[in-house]
Order: sequence, then structure tokens, then C-alpha cells
Amino acid sequence: MIKEEYYTQIRELLGNQFTEYLELLEETPYRAFRVNTLKIGPEKFFELSGFKQKATPFCKNGFFYEEDMPIGNQLVYDAGLIYSQEPSAMAPVELLGVQPGEKVLDLCAAPGSKTTQILEKLQNRGILVANEINAKRASVLLENTIRHGAENCIVINASPAAIARCFPQYFDKILVDAPCSGEGMFRKEPYACEQWTPDYVQECAQRQSEILEQAYLCLKPGGYLVYSTCTFNTTENEGVIRRFLRQHPEMELCPEASYEQSSSYLKLSGEGFYRIFPMQQGEGQCFCRLHHTGDAEETTIPTLKSDRLPAKLMTDTDTLDLEYPYYLIRNNVIYGSHVPFPDLSGLRVIREFVRLGEVRNNRFEPDHGIGLRAKRPVSSVELSDEQFLRYMYGEPLSVPCAKGWHILTWNGYGIGIGRSDGTVIKNKYPKQLRKKQR
Repeated sequence: MIKEEYYTQIRELLGNQFTEYLELLEETPYRAFRVNTLKIGPEKFFELSGFKQKATPFCKNGFFYEEDMPIGNQLVYDAGLIYSQEPSAMAPVELLGVQPGEKVLDLCAAPGSKTTQILEKLQNRGILVANEINAKRASVLLENTIRHGAENCIVINASPAAIARCFPQYFDKILVDAPCSGEGMFRKEPYACEQWTPDYVQECAQRQSEILEQAYLCLKPGGYLVYSTCTFNTTENEGVIRRFLRQHPEMELCPEASYEQSSSYLKLSGEGFYRIFPMQQGEGQCFCRLHHTGDAEETTIPTLKSDRLPAKLMTDTDTLDLEYPYYLIRNNVIYGSHVPFPDLSGLRVIREFVRLGEVRNNRFEPDHGIGLRAKRPVSSVELSDEQFLRYMYGEPLSVPCAKGWHILTWNGYGIGIGRSDGTVIKNKYPKQLRKKQR
């Protein structure tokens, strides 16, 4: 149940739009997805899926879907061709303006909605460090980044302070999607209404300021930072940023920053803050862009020497395309990358770039995730819809093919790996991800 103090606050913020807002709180929340442009373009996606095409106003590859569509049960979802995301949550990454080849930090990343959107912008060039301080949520973040197929993402589970020590003035772009009081979640999540209090708003603002301070230490001079919340009040938005700017005069708010996809934002503060309410076809976001006005310069951090692969262990995996310029072997797990591996001492690392597989009993066991990479496989075994479903249930597949390891595809898109004896492919879909038996 929404508290009276909230109504007082939002009435003051919205003015004559308050009544319309209240009416919309009783309506069904908006639902949307992004087409994963690392793997497929929107036009080809809609040809493949048969989905209805209704664009959101927030990003070019964002689309609404119907309330009764179980999007998580669609094969296109399991193949990593789409990502389900609240529509207005797509907007902050668009404002960040990520370009291919940049070094980007997503400081509060789980479950991965904005992380995967940044990866689409990078187009497998540059580096994205995606962090989640909660270990359980970090596992969800990892799963979503693997399904998306990018090869340039490092997933970590660390405090903002630890990240600042490891990456001083390093990143071109930073997203701080700060944990907040969740006023934009009221239509979607009943618990958001229950936990909201004026004291909780103040508590969130304090935590946001602490996170923002550490993010600042990671931003290189000349870089840009987008601060966003899914709440509306000025305490957690303008209040946090005003305090931050007083402490850091070299940082400036970008009031001229415009969002190309839509002109429907309410810039209520007149300070470069954008707010999206249900009246603008989104559940709720508030965000702004900040610029470090110092002279632009490249900064570096220590990197690790590439490890030498135990080639004799990988002679039967030629069809998996595991050649990379750089390798890292840690605790018998082998990782590959297109750029040198940074020295991440002091951080809890969940995944570094591409996990190729693990050495077990002097044999190399490839990782499921290599089959989900956005790159088109050089050799593969194509599965039908029914075979794809059986694969996700963990069943063996009766598909005649050459002996050895294979990347499995559906409509030409990688979905995982399997090992064949010539007539049957042994299922390597991870047990923790398998669907329940039919």
C-alpha cells in the first residue's frame, strides 16, 4: 500500500499531472525487450520470431510486448537474441553514449539489463567491467552476460572502493545505476511500496553518495558518467548530484545533453535531469550525465603476461574456434581474450572475458558459454525447434555428425556445445540452467 507521505511528495513534483499519474498506477506495467544487436538486427529478428513490432521511444532496438506473452519461455530468449527489460530503463545507457572500443564500468550491474545494452554498444570492442556487490545477484548477472554472447566483459563481485583502487582514473564511460527507494517500481513490485518511507529515502541517498564518490575515482579526465535511479524524488537525484558537484568542481552536469530517441521527457529540475513516468510509456527512471572537465588522457593499469596453452589437451576442439591472442590459466580454468588481461588482484572475479573451459584429469572440457558467443561458428550442428527444447532439458540428441566436439546452433545462432560419438550428441547444457522435465 502506497504511503500518504509519498503522495504528498509526488504531487509537489508532478503538479497538474498528478491525477493522470495516479490513474496509471492502477494500470498494467509496460513490458519490453531489446533485440540483441550483437547477434541479430531488428528486421531479421522479427522475420524469424513472428513477434509483433511496436517500438519503444527509448532506444532503437527496444520493443514493447504483450502482457500475456511468456517471453522467458521463447526460444529466441534462450538463444540470447533478446533481453527482457523495463522500457524506460533503456534510456540511461543511450544517454551515456558508449562507442565501440571504449573502456566502460557498470558499477551496480545486476541483473544485467544495462550491462547487456552497453555490450551491444561496444560491439565486442573495448572492455566492460560489470560489478555487482551482492554475490547471489552477481551469479544472475554472469548468466545474462554469457547468454548475450559478448567476449569483452569482465564480471566481478566487489565493493566500489576495491574497484576504485584497482582502476584509478581508468574508464572512458561509467554508469552508476544506483540502488534506490524504487518509486518507479510501484506498479511492478508491491514490495517497493511496502519498504518506502521518508527515512528509507534518506538512507538510499547516503548510500548513493558513497557509491558515486568511488565511481568518480575510476573516471578518467575527459570521461563521462551517467547517474541513474528508478525513483522520482529530488533527494536521491538532484540532492545527491548537487552535493557531489560541490565536492568536485572539475565535474559538471551536462544540461545540454539531449536524448535523440524521444522528446517526451520531463526535465522538471531544469538542470539536465531526465525523468520518465508512466505517462511517457515507462515505469520510472531519473538520470543525468556528468562530464569530467580535466584534460583528456589515456590511463593504464598493470596487465598480465599471456599464459601458454597446453596444446596437447585441446587437439580435439578445433571445431570450437578457441584461438585468442591472449590466454589466462587460473585454477585449471582457461580464459581467452582479444586484449591483455588486467591485473585484478584484490577483486573477487566471477568471469574474465571468455571462459574457454577447464582441464580435468589431463583432458580439456570446453565451457558451455563458448557456444553462445556472438561470432558465427566456423563449424556447427544445426538443431530444430524440438531438438533445441530437448537440449535445454538435458536430453541426448540423436543427430548423425562427425565425432568430437561441436557448437550447436538454432537458425544459425549458437546455443551451446555437445560432444558426439558419431550418432548421438552427449548433452553439455549446464545442469543448473536446464528446464524442468516435461
